[in-house]
Amino acid sequence: HLKVIRTFDMVTSAPEKLSGQAADKMQAGVILLDFMRRELNLSNSSVLGACQKLQEAVGLPNLAPRYAIDAPADAHDGSSRPTLSLSALLKQYGIRLTANQAYHQMVKLGIVEQRERYSRTGINNIKKFWSLTAK
Repeated sequence: HLKVIRTFDMVTSAPEKLSGQAADKMQAGVILLDFMRRELNLSNSSVLGACQKLQEAVGLPNLAPRYAIDAPADAHDGSSRPTLSLSALLKQYGIRLTANQAYHQMVKLGIVEQRERYSRTGINNIKKFWSLTAK
């Protein structure tokens, strides 16, 4: 995150190299990205992708690495862990439930909740999705 902040500071302290409009766009992007990172708990790779798009949008050279590793904080090897869909996990462990049935069981336990987001293709522009709770 320091690289983004230093780049932002460099850009805003050199207005002759970057127009006021681009600097405003950069500042708004950094603020929005920081908010989204904290509130949506974005992965490292998501933050990296957003930083790369922000740099491109304001005409800066790409200073970010090509990829990020989304490793858990306790990963000793610094590597990402494999992930599977709920359907695949149920099948792998021989649990005879559909993903939908399993999600409804997890709702009863307070583990997941169904949320909504805007979507151009959803019914009435709304798509529902399952989200882990803080529990």
